Amino acid sequence: MFAQGGHLDQPGHVTGTMVLHGESSPVDCYAIRDRAWGPRRDHRQRRVGYAYGTASATSAFLAIFGLDTTGIDRVWSGYLMRDGVWAKLESGERRVDRDAAGRPAAVVIEARDELGRSLHASGTVVSRMAFTPYPSMLTWCGMTTWDFDGQQGWGEDQDVWSPRRWRREMIADRP
Repeated sequence: MFAQGGHLDQPGHVTGTMVLHGESSPVDCYAIRDRAWGPRRDHRQRRVGYAYGTASATSAFLAIFGLDTTGIDRVWSGYLMRDGVWAKLESGERRVDRDAAGRPAAVVIEARDELGRSLHASGTVVSRMAFTPYPSMLTWCGMTTWDFDGQQGWGEDQDVWSPRRWRREMIADRP
């Protein structure tokens, strides 16, 4: 996916203080630094899913999906960290329930890592925004609350499209 550049997904514990309109709020959470660099060509965007969730310093997942020829989001890459043990995801799929406007509302991930451990993550999108980094890419970025491994965690689900495909599929789904 990033053959002409680099990509880094770095989990971490974020602490500090945020000040907004003079009001100070403490920050103490887990997050992912999603960083890409290198040349990007504005061309036909593939459908991609990118999801992560973190419940603690020892329990997290990241999963990157691509649409296969049958229309299913299949695992391309990612990891599962359970009880502090990290392993690469080998297989799995992502299912998205959409709201009336076609935006992601809920996400279910079923995956398996290279150690044979299974991941079942169920997410609810609680806030979202549309992000268009260049003309051929439309991304629904959704702050998501996840249930996985019997825990609640927070993270994100990114639903990436080409704007043309998004319009075509959303129009086709309307009565």
